[in-house]
Amino acid sequence: MLAKEESNNQALNQMISNIEQGSHSKSKGVCDYIPCMSLTFIEEDLGGSRNTILFFHGNAEDIGQAFDFLNSLREQLKVNIIAVEYPGYGMYYGDSSAEQVLKDSETVFDFVKEVLGIPEQNIILLGRSIGTGPATYLARERSPGAVILIAPFTSIKDVARNMVGEFISHVTYYS
Repeated sequence: MLAKEESNNQALNQMISNIEQGSHSKSKGVCDYIPCMSLTFIEEDLGGSRNTILFFHGNAEDIGQAFDFLNSLREQLKVNIIAVEYPGYGMYYGDSSAEQVLKDSETVFDFVKEVLGIPEQNIILLGRSIGTGPATYLARERSPGAVILIAPFTSIKDVARNMVGEFISHVTYYS
C-alpha cells in the first residue's frame, strides 16, 4: 500500500506540468502556456508504459476535477496520461474558443511526439463529452494509435439540448 500512496503522491506532485509556449501573466488575463496534468505509470516489476493517453475533459470540469478518474485509469490500463486544460478553465487564463482549443491540442500532441519522443502509434486520444471535439479533430490531423470517445456529442443541437434542456430542440433558426 505504501508504494501505491507514494505513486499517488508523485502523480499529485506532477499534477500541473506546463507545456511552454512563453510566459504566464495572470495580471493580463492571458496564459501563454498550456496547463497539463501528467500522470506517469511506473510499476516495480513492469517498469514504465510505452503508451500515453492524451485526455480532453468534458464541459463544466477541469483537469483537477478529473484527477481521480484519470489516476484510476492510469492504474487499471497501466498507461501514462497527459490531461490537457482548455482556455478559461482551471489555471488556464484567457478566453475560451474552439480555435484555441484545437490549436492547443495540436501543440500538446506535437510536444508529446517530438519532445517526449513518444511515437504516434503509442499515443491514445481520449475525449469525454465536449472533449470528443478536440480528440476527433486530432485523429483527423495526426495519426494516433487509437481514439476513445466517452459520451460524444452527435450534433451541436444535441449539445445545446444537453446544456439548456429539451426546449432548445424545438427552436429553429432561419437566416
